[in-house]
Amino acid sequence: MRRQPASTIILLMWLFLSAGCRTGSNAGRPNQTRAEDESTLRQAPAEWDRLFSSGQAAGLAALYSPDLVSMPYDSPSVRGRQAQQGTFEQFFADNENPRHETTVDEILATNEWAIERGRYTMTYTPRKTGIQMVETGRHVMCRRKVDGVWQIVWEIWNTDKPLK
Repeated sequence: MRRQPASTIILLMWLFLSAGCRTGSNAGRPNQTRAEDESTLRQAPAEWDRLFSSGQAAGLAALYSPDLVSMPYDSPSVRGRQAQQGTFEQFFADNENPRHETTVDEILATNEWAIERGRYTMTYTPRKTGIQMVETGRHVMCRRKVDGVWQIVWEIWNTDKPLK
């Protein structure tokens, strides 16, 4: 039996491994085409913004995975969908006129995972002070497709200028 050169074996391994990460593949996604997934992922930030801006804590929490890890700036990590819902509920109780606007800079996706990198502007008015706050920042969000639904599994975000 003739042995293959190491470079041929490495090339074949690379081709095999990269085939599973190809964005054009539809393997493992019986209900959606790649174009539908890309459309869903592009629309997801607008849905998040809509729910936040209308103060819908339960609707926002439903976008997250039960095993979520959220890593906000200057705060401990929030673990789990229910804890995240509580965070949203507290924010909406403490503030009025919430508004969130996301700009997506990049989305990288495979069949089951997607990473979104973006920027945001958030305005809100703390009930205690009545002074409108404007926050801008950046985020990285990872989504996993579970039973045909893209859920936020982890996120990290920070402000451009820390609030005081």
